[in-house]
Amino acid sequence: MSDYKKISLIGNCQTACYAKYLKELIPDAFFVKWLCPDLFFKNEWPYLDIWDMNKENHVTNQNEVESYLINSDLIICNNISEKKSKKHNINKIRSTYSAKVISVTSANENIEGMKQRESTKDIDIKLSSVFEEDPEKAFFLKSWHPNTWGLLKCVEKICKEIDIDFFNEADFAKHIKTGYPFELS
Repeated sequence: MSDYKKISLIGNCQTACYAKYLKELIPDAFFVKWLCPDLFFKNEWPYLDIWDMNKENHVTNQNEVESYLINSDLIICNNISEKKSKKHNINKIRSTYSAKVISVTSANENIEGMKQRESTKDIDIKLSSVFEEDPEKAFFLKSWHPNTWGLLKCVEKICKEIDIDFFNEADFAKHIKTGYPFELS
């Protein structure tokens, strides 16, 4: 079981979903929160409510985001560039906070595009392999939104990286059947 008790995930809608699943997998963590980076601050993120994502598990207030990052012992984030975010880019996150930082590829409808980004950036968890592994099961529903199988396999890679147990077969099947979240859109 992982020693991480204060986990922040910062990035796009996929990282928001990772937070939801990780909270379920690590219920004894003090917090598992999705944090809205400054890059997306102007967006209202309405789908967090549409998907019935517990508001206790996400933080969009930019003053609170910094507080959670400072108090985290693990930060899981997209590899955001300095060009896109002055405040929450991967270099700033790695140099500012004392937490362990794990970067995850931002999924994209084009596997070749993901592989290109993965080859030019320092990314810890490369998701292109999930979509290459079984393209019949892992695919994109819409631009940037993988199906539930692909999303859960990404969560499984995160679980291996931080040494926590992934869903058992019955829970995995339950989540696949539910189709949460992108297949509900």
